[in-house]
Amino acid sequence: MFDSIPKYLSPGFTVQIGKMGYFRVAFRSEGSETPEEVMAEMIKRKRLVFVCGKEIRDAANGFSVEKFPEA
Repeated sequence: MFDSIPKYLSPGFTVQIGKMGYFRVAFRSEGSETPEEVMAEMIKRKRLVFVCGKEIRDAANGFSVEKFPEA
């Protein structure tokens, strides 16, 4: 799995991990007026994003939050 995820993310694919969720790469860049002006140097930030699946998200939304008692 650790070899496969980067292998498929690098050409721009989204990698689905069953019902757990998926990984994708996100970019932040300078804008351009036309597609011809786009250059790799315009990318300012790259990050890996994980989006959890619906079942995990629904379970997390049901968590209760309480203040931890002081010792």
